[in-house]
Amino acid sequence: MHEIRAKATGLADLPKELVAAIVSHLPYAALPAFRTTCKLAWELVDASSNGWVMKVEEGEALQTSGLLQRLTSLIYVWFERWTWQEEQEANFLAIILMNLPVFAKLQEVRFPGTPIIPLRCLRGLLAALPGVTTLGLPPLPPVVPLESPAQRVALGSLARLTALVDLNLEGWALTDAGARALVAGAGAGAGPGPGGTVPGLARLKRLVLGNTGALSWSGYASLAALTGLYSLTFNGARGNNSTLEPLSALTMLTGLRVELAPSFGDEDPGPLACLPGLRSLGWWHAEPQPAAGLRPGRLAPCLRELSLCVDLDMRALGLLAASCSGLVMMQVNTVRIPPAEGVAAAAATAAAAAPGRSNGGGAAAGGAGPSLGLPVLPSLRTLILGELSLPPPEEPQPVAALAALFPALTNLLAFGATGRGLQQLQGADRLRRLVLNCPGLQDEVLGCLPPLPSLTGLQLEGCAHLTDAAAARALRCTPSLEQLLLLDTAGLGDAFLAAVAAEGQLRALRMLVLSRLPNVRDEGLQSLVSLAGSLEHLEFSRMGQLGPAGLQVALRLPRLALLAVCECAGVGRAACRELEAALAAAGRDAVSVEHETTVMAPVSLADEFGEPPTGEEGGGGGGPAAAAAAGGGRPSIR
Repeated sequence: MHEIRAKATGLADLPKELVAAIVSHLPYAALPAFRTTCKLAWELVDASSNGWVMKVEEGEALQTSGLLQRLTSLIYVWFERWTWQEEQEANFLAIILMNLPVFAKLQEVRFPGTPIIPLRCLRGLLAALPGVTTLGLPPLPPVVPLESPAQRVALGSLARLTALVDLNLEGWALTDAGARALVAGAGAGAGPGPGGTVPGLARLKRLVLGNTGALSWSGYASLAALTGLYSLTFNGARGNNSTLEPLSALTMLTGLRVELAPSFGDEDPGPLACLPGLRSLGWWHAEPQPAAGLRPGRLAPCLRELSLCVDLDMRALGLLAASCSGLVMMQVNTVRIPPAEGVAAAAATAAAAAPGRSNGGGAAAGGAGPSLGLPVLPSLRTLILGELSLPPPEEPQPVAALAALFPALTNLLAFGATGRGLQQLQGADRLRRLVLNCPGLQDEVLGCLPPLPSLTGLQLEGCAHLTDAAAARALRCTPSLEQLLLLDTAGLGDAFLAAVAAEGQLRALRMLVLSRLPNVRDEGLQSLVSLAGSLEHLEFSRMGQLGPAGLQVALRLPRLALLAVCECAGVGRAACRELEAALAAAGRDAVSVEHETTVMAPVSLADEFGEPPTGEEGGGGGGPAAAAAAGGGRPSIR
C-alpha cells in the first residue's frame, strides 16, 4: 500500500481569489505583518489598500520605494501630524511630483494633527488633485497675512477644484477678499461675470469654515453664491442678523451651525432659521441668551436638530412644541422646570406662545402632558445640556423631572452637574446612553444618580475630582450597562477596577474604553477578569502606565474579539504582535489586536447619538454630539 503524504502548501500555492478574500477579511492592524509573508501577500495587500495614513518620518523613504504607485486601489491619503522642519517641506513636494498619477486619482485628502501647511506645499498639492471630492486643510502659516495676495492665490486654487463636494477649512480665518477668491475661480471666457470669471466650487455640498469674524455683509454675499450647499459651519461671526442675511439665498441648506462672537447683536436666530429645508440648526452665542428671544414663526417647522445657547423656560418649550414638534435632538444651556405653584402660569404662557393649539392636545400633538399641564416634545431622543441642577432642598422644587417633558429621551450629554442635579434623570426609564463631560463633577453629585434600568452606555469624561469608591457606587444604578468609557478621569485607578470586580458589577459589559487614566497600572488591569463572561471590546488610549504585562489580561477574557491600543508609550507594535501570537497559540486567532500610534478620531459614546442618515445631503448636526459623530472614524488600512 502506498503511503499518502499531504503536501505542505503555502499562500503562493492557493488560488489567488482565495488569498484575496482572506486579505479582505483581515483586521486593519494585521495587514502590515501579513504583507511580509510572501510576494503574493505583498501584492494583494497593496492592491486592496484603499488609503494611506502618511507620517512625516516616512517622507524620504516614500520618494524612492515606489510604494504609493503599487497601491492601485488608493483613493485617500491622510498626512498625519506633519511638520515642516529641515527637509520635510521638500520631501512633501517630492512625494507629490513623483506620484502625480497616484494623486490624480485621489478622492480624499486630510491633514489630521497637522497645524499648518506652507504655501508652496499647498499649491503643489492642489495642482495634483484634479478629482478630489473631500478635502480638509490646515491653515497657512501666520507669516502669510489674511489680506495678502498669497492668501487669495491659495483660496483661488481651491476654487478650481471642480469635483470638490466636501471642504473643511476649520483653522482658516476668512476675509471679504478671501471669500470672493474662494467662490470665483479664474476661467477666462468660460462664462458670465467680470473678466470672464465663473463661480468656483459648483458641486460643493458641505463647507466648514474657520473664523469669519472679519467678514462683512459683502463677504457673506460672496459665500451665498455657493447655492448647492447642503451643510455650512463657521464660527466667530460678528455683526447681527442683517450681516448674515445674504446666506438666506442658500435655500438648499439642510444643516447650519454658527458660533457667534460675544459682540453679536441679536438674540434670536433671525431669517436663516426659517430656511425651508433646514433640518439641523446650531445657533450658538458666546453667553446664554434669554429664552424671550425665541418668537413664533422664527424657526423652520421641519427642524429635527436644534442647538441654542439659551436657558429654556416653559414659554419657549411651548413654542418649540407647537412649531417644531418633530425635534429629535436639542442642545440648550439649561431647562428650567417651574415648581408646582408655577405650573398654571407656565401653562398659560405656553398656550400664549402657541396660538391655535390646545393645552389639552396631548403629547402626540406637541401640547401639554396628560397630567402636569407642561409642554412636551414627544419625539426628542437626544438632549445636550450645559448644566444639570436643582434648587436647594429648602426651596420650591420643580414639579417634574426631564422625562415628563421628553418622554422618548434616549441619550443625554451634560457638560456640568451640580448639587442634586442628576436627580433630574429620575424616571428616565428609556435612557440608554449618558455622557457626563463635567470637569467639576464631585463625588456627592454623582451619588445623586437615580436608578437607570435601561442604561446601556455610560461615559465619564474629564471628571478629575471623582474617586474610585464614588464611581463604583454609581455603577450600582446601571445594572444593564454594556458600554463604559472612562476618559481623562484621573482620580480613577486600580482601586476602582478592584471595587467593580469585588462587587460583581458590570456582568453585561461588552465594551470598555480606558483613556488617559494615569492611576491604572498593569496589576490593576488583571481585575478585568471579572468581566470574562461578557467583555468583547477592550480599548486603551494614552494610558501612560500600561505595559506589555497589562495586555496579558486578554488571555483570560474568552469572549474578547478586539483589543485596541492607541498612543500608549509603554506598548509598542511588537508587544501587540506577541499577544496576538499567544492568542493564536491558544486557539483564539479570531481575536484582533490593533496597535495605532495616533488616535485619528477621539472615541465618544456621543457618536451613537445621531440618527442614521436619511439621504445624501445629510444634516450637519446642530450640537457637539452630532459634530463628534461626523468627525470620521479610523482609517481602514495600513
